[in-house]
Amino acid sequence: MGWPSDLESFSTADAENFYSKYYVPANMVVTLVGDVKASEVLPIVEKYFSRLPARPKPDPLRTAEPPQNAERTVILHETSQPIFIEGYQGETCH
Repeated sequence: MGWPSDLESFSTADAENFYSKYYVPANMVVTLVGDVKASEVLPIVEKYFSRLPARPKPDPLRTAEPPQNAERTVILHETSQPIFIEGYQGETCH
């Protein structure tokens, strides 16, 4: 999973370094969905995530993407839920 330019040049050591740099609490989002009460689930979240060592949030990743020469359209026919997804390629502004 990833861009071909990244996958073709990654070694095992690169993957381990990536994991230790980007899989840090400052770069994570935890989402709980359903009929839950914060007072019941926050202690569980705290139990499992508080043991992760704190590290600074890494700089954003940049990668070489293939040229975007034309519009890309994908149509999905799903009967379970009406959903609309639209995306645009662009540079992130900070």
